[in-house]
Amino acid sequence: MPTVTNMAQLEALIMSKVSIAVAKTRDDVHEVIQAYIDNYYAEYSPKVYARLYHFADSLVKLDVRVSGTSVSAEVKIDEGYLNYTYPRGEQLTGLQVVEYADAGTHGGWGTGTRFWTEALNLMGGEEGIKEWLIAHLKEQGL
Repeated sequence: MPTVTNMAQLEALIMSKVSIAVAKTRDDVHEVIQAYIDNYYAEYSPKVYARLYHFADSLVKLDVRVSGTSVSAEVKIDEGYLNYTYPRGEQLTGLQVVEYADAGTHGGWGTGTRFWTEALNLMGGEEGIKEWLIAHLKEQGL
């Protein structure tokens, strides 16, 4: 444990530990949502159109940001993908595909995993994610 001799050093140490905890929580959230996206792809049957797998690779985790005394991170669908237009068929956008996927359909066909809703339910929603963050803060000694 580093020796802290003034408030600035203490604040820097705490912010460093909070940043680590936020990054670990972000990684946990990303892992769960990505698993649901992977499940969504695995369940697609019968094959009625060719998959391009753009959605499969669209989940991103952003770097931890520190602004004053605030620390944050994001897990989201890449904005470039949301604005992407598929070149074939109905020329759906990435946003429309995400909406279909969270409705549990595959291009409007069949039913299956509602990737975002089911992942958030598994994590316990916002409260569950807060609990993960608290656990990671405790791991950091906070």
